[in-house]
Amino acid sequence: MDAEIREVLQARVADASRKTYDDYNTRLIRFLFDHCNEFPNVINPSIMGELSIAHDNERNTRTSRGAPSKKRLHINSTIRKALSTINPADTATHPLLLEKLSFYIIACFMKTFSKQITTHSTAEDLVVTAEAGETTRTVTIRLKPSSYDGVSSSLANLFVECNVSKDSTEGIKEMWRNLGMYKKGTRRKGARERQALGLRTTEGKDPIPLAAYTHLASILNRSNDPEHVAAHLFLLLDWNLMSRADFVVTSNIELVGVWNDALRFQVGVTKTDQEGSKHIDHPFHVYSCPENPVICPVLALSKHLLCNPRILLGKCKLFEGQISMKDLTASCAQLSGLMNIVLNSLILVYTQSTLEHIQCGRVQHLMWLVALLLALQ
Repeated sequence: MDAEIREVLQARVADASRKTYDDYNTRLIRFLFDHCNEFPNVINPSIMGELSIAHDNERNTRTSRGAPSKKRLHINSTIRKALSTINPADTATHPLLLEKLSFYIIACFMKTFSKQITTHSTAEDLVVTAEAGETTRTVTIRLKPSSYDGVSSSLANLFVECNVSKDSTEGIKEMWRNLGMYKKGTRRKGARERQALGLRTTEGKDPIPLAAYTHLASILNRSNDPEHVAAHLFLLLDWNLMSRADFVVTSNIELVGVWNDALRFQVGVTKTDQEGSKHIDHPFHVYSCPENPVICPVLALSKHLLCNPRILLGKCKLFEGQISMKDLTASCAQLSGLMNIVLNSLILVYTQSTLEHIQCGRVQHLMWLVALLLALQ
């Protein structure tokens, strides 16, 4: 298959999602290789030989202290290469013979998704620690439901990559039906295990409290470290846009504008909007905060742009370039003169007779600079 066609076909899945799928599928294939005697003829013979060679190389791999390496880099590399070169029309490139998978195989693989934790308890099997004399016990619990959902989603993606239908055989249909029931059961069983041990049953991170957010912004705002100018703006935008960090990192200056008294952000491509079309008619608006300057996004953006004036040329990322505190100090010292220059430039722009020759992007960025300088005063 042509490389460009393959790239377009793979673009149906986001890069981060594809990496997650490959991680889970790599772990599945590695599990099947380690248990090839128990589950024979599931791995495609075309890559079984390569995995055997990689396994031999693993035996000769040593750490810096001379101990056998446990990272299994050779096997992982071989599996990832096989996953990246799948051709739906050529069954020899399929890493697994999917028709030979069964629910029992996948269930045995999911049983490995567990971890050991140490809890303070008065129940049976207590162990007294030598350091503090506390009573503790070590128990094995299931991972949270997202791990099992990841296995299911990754396996479904592998079926799509290999162009194999989920109902191609009765065995495959039964596997997917039982897999759904298994995930539902493991959710409930895992929740009961965590509740009995006094552990948190919900997933995800707690939002940062407003007081902590304000204090962190205050520290970054007072810092003399040049990198903290960008870090301060990054924190404020990440909070106000309620977005993933990777979206803020890759945000482009061309997607940012000024609308009345607000900064307007065209969201573009996000995790839940891979085509960037959901927020075309309603971009995000971010407003200033004059009551507390340390969490004012307009002020933070002003500092960042004054430290990185090249960003105002457009067609670049918002977090790009070198930050110089000396440039910021000089810019603030010459603020009045700079405002006069900008205003005079705007007058010249708007008094020209042929506006069609003006680069609209430059005019927008000049308007930008006026609004931001006014915010600094």
